[in-house]
Amino acid sequence: MDILDAYLAGTGELRTAFDGMTRDQLLARPVEGKWSAMEVLCHLVDADLSIATRIRAALRLDRPRMMAATMEEMTAKLAVEARDAEEELNLFETIRSQTARIVRSFPEEALDREVILVKVTGDEVTWSVRKALTIITGHVGHHLAFVAEKRRALGLPA
Repeated sequence: MDILDAYLAGTGELRTAFDGMTRDQLLARPVEGKWSAMEVLCHLVDADLSIATRIRAALRLDRPRMMAATMEEMTAKLAVEARDAEEELNLFETIRSQTARIVRSFPEEALDREVILVKVTGDEVTWSVRKALTIITGHVGHHLAFVAEKRRALGLPA
C-alpha cells in the first residue's frame, strides 16, 4: 500500500513547512490577496478530516452516499484566529496515522471500495479509497508551495 506511505509522509512535510513560525507570522498575510499560513494549515486539517470521514464510510458501508463539499465549504475559514497551530499539526498527524492504521487493517482490495459523493446539483461522483488517499496526499503538496511563498515573503527560510 505505497499510497499510505506517501499519505503518512505528508505529516512530516506539513510540520517542516510551519516549523519556527510565530503566531504573528502564521496569521500575517505577506502575499496580498492570499491566505495566511494559518488559514492554509486549518484548511488542510479540515480537508483531511473530511476525507478521512469519507474513507471510513467507504470501508464500513457498501457504496455509501455522502454530500460532496462545495468549494465554499472547503475554503470556509472556521475560527482560524481561535485555533492553535501546534494543536492543528497534532490533529493532522493523528488523523493520518489513525486513518492509515484503519486502512491497513483491511485487505488490499479495500482500496477499491467506493463512496458516492452527491453534489448540490444532484450530480454524483464516485471515489475509491485509493482515489481519496491519492487526492488528499497531493492536496498537501499543492498548498505547501504557498506556505513556502509566505515564508520567503516574511524573510524566513522556505
